[in-house]
Amino acid sequence: MSAKYIQASPKALTPVVPNLVSFGSRLPNVAMEADLGRHLDYFRDMTHGPTLFLYAAGSDRVLQARAEGVTVVAIDDRIERSEVGGADLDIWCVPDINGALRVRLFGAERQALLADANQRVVAAWSGAGAFSDWLSSALSTLARPAAQERREGAPVLLLPNVLEPRLCRALIERLDSRMEEGRVAIIDKGETKSVELPDKKRRRDHKLPKDDPLYLACAERVSRRVMPELYKAFWIEKLRHEGYYLARYDDDRADFFAAHRDNNTPGTARRRMAISMELNENYEGGGLMFPEYSDHRHRAPAGGALAFSCNLMHEAVPVSKGSRYVLLAFMAAP
Repeated sequence: MSAKYIQASPKALTPVVPNLVSFGSRLPNVAMEADLGRHLDYFRDMTHGPTLFLYAAGSDRVLQARAEGVTVVAIDDRIERSEVGGADLDIWCVPDINGALRVRLFGAERQALLADANQRVVAAWSGAGAFSDWLSSALSTLARPAAQERREGAPVLLLPNVLEPRLCRALIERLDSRMEEGRVAIIDKGETKSVELPDKKRRRDHKLPKDDPLYLACAERVSRRVMPELYKAFWIEKLRHEGYYLARYDDDRADFFAAHRDNNTPGTARRRMAISMELNENYEGGGLMFPEYSDHRHRAPAGGALAFSCNLMHEAVPVSKGSRYVLLAFMAAP
């Protein structure tokens, strides 16, 4: 991958690079012959819930995972199917003839990977501590709200696990130390100007310089953890990083950003996707609304992201208690 452009199609994820499969990354597809004469195509066959990839697992770990309702893909496994329920279709035993799968998925130390229902890695186990404790703790992070019938809603993609807690804290510290009053772009007599308009936008901002290590860290996370999802959901294949901005909304100032689009000036016309990443959760209220579609408020968990088209009208509503910290990214056409 070049530093400037992000190729997000599955072809861009094929090099055998051990650290490619990391927290928040979408797993590569595994398509090969399994036992019982079946052909495993991971993206096709994993249709519900989380998946546990185990290396040389042993029947005890397989049984523990099955007791939790997890689909198991056992790599180079020596278990006897009679020990774990016979021809259980939620257990896939896959040979690793040349060791490529171990290198790709596990590296030198890891023995297990847990992926969510969207095939994104949420936890890895390297043998430290009890396997059952690790699995239960990892699964607890995947709890979903009760299912609801929805008859309206904006075309917004919500992705958890884009930024690690440590990176979120570093971004919050940066913003608190360098923030300034936010501005908006306006057209005045044919010229684009950046001005303070407190009746339209009130918040504190900080733009990350492109050579800043924090900028590079954020761009790397978006490249690996968001762009493959944009390809999967919307067939978006190549975009460039236009900019990364930190923003803070405070309750005592009633900070907000009125309804707007992100690509309606000459300088922003090539923007295609906006990514709003939450850095904290210890506040109330706030979030994004998309008034063209509904009155729902959209809010990702800390470290998670909302990705949406820059064509969509949206507004940031005030927080009722505390401070909301956000990382904003804009992805533009090459």
